[in-house]
Amino acid sequence: MSSIPPGWYQDPSGEFQYRYWDGQRWTTKTAYPKNDQPARLTEEPQPANLAQQKTRSTSAS
Repeated sequence: MSSIPPGWYQDPSGEFQYRYWDGQRWTTKTAYPKNDQPARLTEEPQPANLAQQKTRSTSAS
């Protein structure tokens, strides 16, 4: 088992800007071909913080 958490990372093949790592292997999910990267992207996507999501309240105020 890999110690790298699932998430979007730079594509190791170099074909796309990002590829999704499922925690065990690279998937076919990709984002932004290298030659078609949107200008609005200012930082690399980061894996979600699942601990933070679990502590959020779902009650309406």
